[in-house]
Amino acid sequence: MPNASPTTADPPPAKLLEALNREIDPSETVRWYGRPGEQHYATASMMYAGIFMVLSGFLGIGMILLGIMSLIEYLTGEPRQPGGAPTTAGDVIGFATALVGCIAVFIASPAIAYRWGKRESRRIIYGLTNTRLLSLRLSDKGLAQITSLEPAHPLDITRDEHKDGRGTLKVQRVGASALLTLTGIESPREVDLLIRETFDPPPGSTSSQGVGL
Repeated sequence: MPNASPTTADPPPAKLLEALNREIDPSETVRWYGRPGEQHYATASMMYAGIFMVLSGFLGIGMILLGIMSLIEYLTGEPRQPGGAPTTAGDVIGFATALVGCIAVFIASPAIAYRWGKRESRRIIYGLTNTRLLSLRLSDKGLAQITSLEPAHPLDITRDEHKDGRGTLKVQRVGASALLTLTGIESPREVDLLIRETFDPPPGSTSSQGVGL
């Protein structure tokens, strides 16, 4: 198992720790590991709901316009194009059904995205070693997807702290596009300092012991 002993109130599941242990090279030393907060990760996932809401909104507007046109054609009995087939009640009902579907997607998107985010957070573990910062996602089939960032001087770390003591860190090398986000982790300030100490130690400093936060 990773040699950073956890003191977290929300320890990662054993299967995530085992997956992290398999990923670590013999030459690496784990200095910290932790998991995203379910509520914070779910909230961050709400941006996907926004995308679906915008798309369903545009589709809904299109369905409304087409439905109005079809209703007018049905009531007047005049086809949209000369010689075209007349609009039937089934056509109007079809547009109405499609509109209801768009409204349902619009309303349900936030709840679906939130539940998906909470479920997804249980599959993720973050780790910090002496050589890299990583995020590991474990699928239901036990397959790992790893995103690693090997920071270098100078570092650009953005820390957003939350009311419950958790926080989100966005880590990247200055001038580089590579970015790794640690969402809703415990003790964000301590992890921030540990990352900086690991990859940008002051002259003459000594490496501290690995910790789990």
